[in-house]
Amino acid sequence: MWRVRIGDTHYAIKEYAIGQPAHLQTCLKEAAVVYRHRHPNIVQVKAIFQGSGSEQGNFYLQMPWYDNGTLEQWSGGDSWPKWTQVRSVLLDTLLGLVHLHAHGVIHGDVKPANILVDARERGLLADFDISIDVESFNKNMKALGVLESKWNPIRQKLVRRLLEEQDKVLRSYFAQKGGTRGQRRGGAHDQGREHVKWDMYV
Repeated sequence: MWRVRIGDTHYAIKEYAIGQPAHLQTCLKEAAVVYRHRHPNIVQVKAIFQGSGSEQGNFYLQMPWYDNGTLEQWSGGDSWPKWTQVRSVLLDTLLGLVHLHAHGVIHGDVKPANILVDARERGLLADFDISIDVESFNKNMKALGVLESKWNPIRQKLVRRLLEEQDKVLRSYFAQKGGTRGQRRGGAHDQGREHVKWDMYV
């Protein structure tokens, strides 16, 4: 993840190294899910573009930059938000999930590192790399020649596995929050470890 400045506005640039067709499919899927299911509590995609020259094999998603970073960073950092503030961010996240589920999309990787916090301390779901779009899933099953009677069991097994892993991460996070606060963790929005080579001024 890179931080880029265009004029006075900062953006986050998510990089996909396209080493094989599946990588490009993941990039396009994330962009499509976010674009089709726009919602105040789901991160926006401003643009998608391909690199040039030596970076031609890479694709990039351009998204807003959120100074508060992820829920993991914000709740474990110097701001020390109150539990009511954290709860509000989580409720925002649930609204985004309800919207996705109403349209047949399973995020599958909800965790503090995939929830962004904007300047107004509102929560937004991000990172749809492994999300499951039921409509697309069914099309893929049909293309692979899988009997329709087996679609639901396969999908349910896949979703169950994703949710079990997601549950482990969330339980671990809240167990840590129950003790002393940790120091700010590094990551996409950590100012101290920002990738500066992509800072550009247009």
